[in-house]
Amino acid sequence: MRFRRVFSAIAAAGVLLCAVSAQAVTFNFASIADVNGEGAIGGVNGVYDNPVTIAQGFPINGVSITANSTYSAYLDAGNAGLGVCKVVTGNGQCDPSNDDNLTAGETLTFALASGGTFDFSMLAFRDANHNLLDDSGELARTLLVSVNGSSFEETTFGDELNTVYAGVTSLSYGYGGSNADQYYLAAADISPNTTVSDEVPEPGTLAVFLMGLLSIGYIRRRRMAA
Repeated sequence: MRFRRVFSAIAAAGVLLCAVSAQAVTFNFASIADVNGEGAIGGVNGVYDNPVTIAQGFPINGVSITANSTYSAYLDAGNAGLGVCKVVTGNGQCDPSNDDNLTAGETLTFALASGGTFDFSMLAFRDANHNLLDDSGELARTLLVSVNGSSFEETTFGDELNTVYAGVTSLSYGYGGSNADQYYLAAADISPNTTVSDEVPEPGTLAVFLMGLLSIGYIRRRRMAA
């Protein structure tokens, strides 16, 4: 009976250890394009691979995403961000150069390269002139959103900036609605729903876990001695 109680306590501590989720990773698309150059993602002429990885300038901890589009997902420089290009040249550039934001008939879809679900928070959008969408008039403009492959629904930029998506497998953006506006996705925070049990525990976390096990053993011995 004592062994079972000790084992149950150890198992409970193990569950707490394994329940730690990965931290959010910031994908600053505008900064990436400015530092590494603009260009298409994926495809024969893509400047950036798909999935997008840390080797291409993302300040991330082993997290990679796919960015797919009805045409070509495109990173535009000049403090812009991630958009869509209909025609990509042989060197991975958009033709014409001003056709690289999300406009009529275009969509952009995010997913984890490794599969599984993720949380999607902190968003920043820029308009066709590369200005942040932040005043009341711009925030009242509309765009289309699809979660996990569902039908696209109209929302406003203001509402979208205040929305947090948890446990989604994919998130898609499109141009449209009753008051549509062209735009880029400037930045986003993405948190993969992985756990420490899938990775090597960090030294600090492992030390706390072992201290807990030793404490359990010490308490048991004191009770038995009493």
